[in-house]
Amino acid sequence: MALLDKLRLKGDNADNLRGVEFKVGDIIDQRYLVRDVRKGFMGLVYIARDVRSDQTVALKTFQGKFTWVDSALANFTREAEVWMRLGQHPNIVQATRILNIAGRPHIVMEFVPGSSLRSLLRRGRLRFKNIIDFSIQICWGMQYAYDRCSIIHRDLKPDNVMITPEGVAKVTDFGLAQAVTHTKTRWGHEDSAKPQTQIVTYASDLFGGSQPYMSPEQRVPGTPLGPWSDIYAMGVMLYEMMLGDLPFKAATVEELTHLHCNVPPPTPSEVKPDLRRGCDHVILRCLAKKPDDRYTSFDELERDLQWLRKYHIGEELPRPALDDSADQAANWNAQGVAHMSLREHGAALQCFRWAVDLEPNTSTYWVNMGTCQIGLLAYNDAIKTFQHALTLRPPLDEQVRAHLLLGECHEHQYQLREALAAYDQALALDKKERRAWLGRGRVYGALMLPKESFQAYEMAMKLDPKDPQAWYSLGQATFDQNQPRDALYYFDKALELNPRDARTWCGKGRCLIELRRNDDARQAFETAYRLDPNLAEAVMGLAQVRGSRPLP
Repeated sequence: MALLDKLRLKGDNADNLRGVEFKVGDIIDQRYLVRDVRKGFMGLVYIARDVRSDQTVALKTFQGKFTWVDSALANFTREAEVWMRLGQHPNIVQATRILNIAGRPHIVMEFVPGSSLRSLLRRGRLRFKNIIDFSIQICWGMQYAYDRCSIIHRDLKPDNVMITPEGVAKVTDFGLAQAVTHTKTRWGHEDSAKPQTQIVTYASDLFGGSQPYMSPEQRVPGTPLGPWSDIYAMGVMLYEMMLGDLPFKAATVEELTHLHCNVPPPTPSEVKPDLRRGCDHVILRCLAKKPDDRYTSFDELERDLQWLRKYHIGEELPRPALDDSADQAANWNAQGVAHMSLREHGAALQCFRWAVDLEPNTSTYWVNMGTCQIGLLAYNDAIKTFQHALTLRPPLDEQVRAHLLLGECHEHQYQLREALAAYDQALALDKKERRAWLGRGRVYGALMLPKESFQAYEMAMKLDPKDPQAWYSLGQATFDQNQPRDALYYFDKALELNPRDARTWCGKGRCLIELRRNDDARQAFETAYRLDPNLAEAVMGLAQVRGSRPLP
């Protein structure tokens, strides 16, 4: 039996710890002021104000009750990666970054004011022009997703389309989205230097979907999926928007599957005799049973929708205007942030270089470029980049960030006095900067000044009591002063906030060994090993408490 199956810890151990969830009024990561909390079956969304940019954003993660469900973490991480790779498009809800907060990934997304397409359908407020315009924009977003990184949505439905007050449709919720082919690079350009290997998604890969909108091939295990599957869902949506009802309704999943796979949909104009001319053709082609009989792409569907618009309204819907240089630089910066969130520092660095080429006086792009250089271990280059950014007279929060990152560079090169000076400079600008106090604590610890180190960590904890890193650091500093009982308290506080941190479980294990609680220590090190089998401290701790017996 695998170690993961054997470790079912009891009492106050891992499985009973769920990690922190935030409430209205909390500030996440000293930046996001929570204004609303929304929960689904698994998901958790915070609507928050970004106090740096004064913009409203949404932070999506999964609920604490799924902390120890490894598939939930894996699925959410995959969703975050898919969303980040999509980049920026006016008809897709943009994910701006991935943050690891208290051991749980959070997708930071643009907040879309307005209503979902579902809510507009329920209110009966859709006119023909609205339906056509929204549908064309959905086609733009979906074609972009496929062109950029070969993504199919797999759960396209009115609930997953947001409509802004200005009438812009934005596709959201890529929780089931998946790449169907790897014939392109990450950002959609053909890579002729490499062999093109096709990877097809099959219906058996699905772990969910919305029954009324699923294509026939999604219902048959082993059937290849592709953009044609999303086009079928778009056909169901068009039918529903234009006729006010679904093409197929049934009491059971089996019956609904039979209808979608075998029964032709009702002819729309027979159900609604006043339906506009040409709509039958578009809807029924989307709803063809065989993928080969449907539109081959959302581009092709969009052309017919534009024809309908021109025939009935008098003109096509124009695409958004091309970006100017500032917008292009912002787009490169957004792509760089996406790559950086995915730890693809080389690709991110190139994006930031293009951004500073277009807008050389924007300090944010330089600071982001330096952050990538840290990820590539090019500390001297990063120091020069941050120093240049500071000459551009950046806003206060950007100055603080640059000094923090300078401190990290000096720390990595064991230039402790220079690191301390950088953190002090950050604190001179903002005494409430938690990360500067944590950096100060690390430097004092390296300088063998345990009292000063503890005081710095304590200040960080007071500034953000829900930061597990501050509690972990307090535990480390206290253990180093030979106070295992007090250190155990701090490690336990850290684990209440982030129960999936292997280092903290190891810290707890060391304390328990000192307190001669070997059985509890064994459980702590087993949990650490369960979370990170490659962590040397976990392996060594297990060997110590088991008397060097081999791992199972």
